[in-house]
Amino acid sequence: MKAMMMKEYMKLEIVDIPIPEIRENEVLVKIKVASVCGSDIHGMNGNSKRRQPPIIMGHEASGVIEEVGKDVAGFAVGDRVTFDSTVYCGECGYCKSQQINLCDHRMVLGASTGEYRRHGAYAEYISIPAHILYKLDDAISFEDAAMVEPMSVALHAIHLLPPVKDGCLVLFGTGTIALFAVQLLKLQDFNNVVVVGRNHKNLQLAKELGADLIVDSTQEDPTTAVMNYTKQVGADLAYDAAGAQSTFDSAIHCLRKGGHFVTIANLTPEFTIDMLSLITRQLTIHGSCASNGENEEILTWLKEGKIRTDYVISAKISLEEAPEYLLRIHHKEIPEFQKLLILPEGTGPEKSEQSF
Repeated sequence: MKAMMMKEYMKLEIVDIPIPEIRENEVLVKIKVASVCGSDIHGMNGNSKRRQPPIIMGHEASGVIEEVGKDVAGFAVGDRVTFDSTVYCGECGYCKSQQINLCDHRMVLGASTGEYRRHGAYAEYISIPAHILYKLDDAISFEDAAMVEPMSVALHAIHLLPPVKDGCLVLFGTGTIALFAVQLLKLQDFNNVVVVGRNHKNLQLAKELGADLIVDSTQEDPTTAVMNYTKQVGADLAYDAAGAQSTFDSAIHCLRKGGHFVTIANLTPEFTIDMLSLITRQLTIHGSCASNGENEEILTWLKEGKIRTDYVISAKISLEEAPEYLLRIHHKEIPEFQKLLILPEGTGPEKSEQSF
């Protein structure tokens, strides 16, 4: 099969390798669509240490089952599927307490950390443990299914916050996760969602997707704007999907006393924190890791047509085109990148004429 291998940092190549053999509890999936995650772009230069070459990246994808292991039940050849990015053991204490994202033996598809290497979905085929698979309803396209994983990540962070639906939630960031989060918050009847960002186009998208107030942080101070919106009380909840020191600080400062803050992104490994505010205002900070079974909820909403994805797709390309495109994104030659969809089968009825 063909696959896109990162042989060295910043060196991507299309290679011919054997189709993976499956174990008794696995299925072989023919990839129809693979979605590019920002973490793969950031991992290409080695800063994250979670994409150590050689590695086939890619953890957001969908496809069709072509082979089923002898111990697999509930799935058959021809099933349309997507899958979680987390390969969990199902046996450790965290798995048994339904915290699969914290599994002691957790691996991530398309990642290599020095402790493990698990090739991912930027390929024609991938072997997947059956217990992380999800069947697709016929109403769900392969394109939408390839974005279930990032939607689930966005939803998991929401689930970590107390359900203060009539209060105010301030969301920092206007990237893919943030814009999915806007939709998911409104689907759960959050009534006062403030979105803070720097990208004018994406701020307008956030408003279109349901944000009650948008704040351009290049034009006004986010804390002042949130305080004015809440009549100087402060937000009940904050959600950081940007991962910068500035957004971390703003999230702390715009919260009311007793507020909760969930952070899902980090551009650098370490931040400083205003400990005085944290303690004297009794704030709670939650870190959010991956997802914990939220895929089912996302698939239900997609089936019902309640989540938009059209705005987020930057382009659709073949696997052969992917190395050049990913490097161009990394070098910021493509400033409007949201989601690049890789179609391993190349041109055809699903191939878009859209390009950067």
